[in-house]
Amino acid sequence: MDDIKVTISCTTYNHEDYISDALEGFLMQKTNFSYEIFVHDDASTDRTAEIIKEYEKRNPDKIKGIYQKENQYSRGVAIIFDILLPMAHGKYIALCEGDDYWNDPYKLQKQMEEMERHPECELCAHGAMVVEAKTKQVVDEVKRSSENCIFPPEKVIAGGGGFVATNSLMIKREQLERDIDLLREFPLDYFVQIMGSIRGGMLYLSDIMSSYRWMAKNSWSERMNKDLERCVEHIDRCNTMLERIDTRTNRKYKDIIAKVIVSNKIYQLELNGQYKCIVKNYAQVLRKMPCRQRLKIYIKAYFPWLKTIRDRIRNGHDKQQ
Repeated sequence: MDDIKVTISCTTYNHEDYISDALEGFLMQKTNFSYEIFVHDDASTDRTAEIIKEYEKRNPDKIKGIYQKENQYSRGVAIIFDILLPMAHGKYIALCEGDDYWNDPYKLQKQMEEMERHPECELCAHGAMVVEAKTKQVVDEVKRSSENCIFPPEKVIAGGGGFVATNSLMIKREQLERDIDLLREFPLDYFVQIMGSIRGGMLYLSDIMSSYRWMAKNSWSERMNKDLERCVEHIDRCNTMLERIDTRTNRKYKDIIAKVIVSNKIYQLELNGQYKCIVKNYAQVLRKMPCRQRLKIYIKAYFPWLKTIRDRIRNGHDKQQ
């Protein structure tokens, strides 16, 4: 166990259509060091656990499955921090959810080598593709730089949770353990990114080495998209966490944190259709927005009937085609 450099941490729930791709991506890694794979199945009701067990049986030296009989996420358990992290032996933790996958066999090797070259950095990320869930057709990419670099914490905070793909993250285990009280309370990858970048920035590799499935079945993004109330509550939690980080960092990043919180509040109002409230309470922010974005908010606030006309025209055009 002392030889293990990287622990792969995979959380999954009802991902029978996807989990094989994730596991194959883990097993194809070519490294000059040892790594381990922990796969946590959160009481799936489909064949996810069965598929993991098949892989575990064929690769007992690599894969360790953790199978729950009762869903832990719904009980408020922070699976990565409460269950998987205490089991890890690696110096670094690589994250990947069960509906995503890696497509570069040297991903772990590249990240580990760069992390060793930059001991001041506690977090490493890289480019990723966004693919259609079923077909794997590329629809976008998450690439923040065309060359390797180190992003300062301000850039990470401003970037939000989608700044980099979760399945691109590699973090020093000691950093997660040090900030576990905060991360356990708010177990979101956005805050893993922020806390991991606070001390030395985010080490970023420009290579695209993983794929993120957009709106995969049973994914976090799909659940948020379907449940408006839950999405609004999530934004509230994010703002609370940002305020906590602001305090913990002695308000070193107060300006960018305040800007993100205001942006989140405006987004909440947009979700609830409260455009007049945006105009009334955030006039100064609106003036700094791009003209097109600002115009959309004013139209929705004072001329909502224009959207109705536009939608009717579009629907009529679609029927004709």
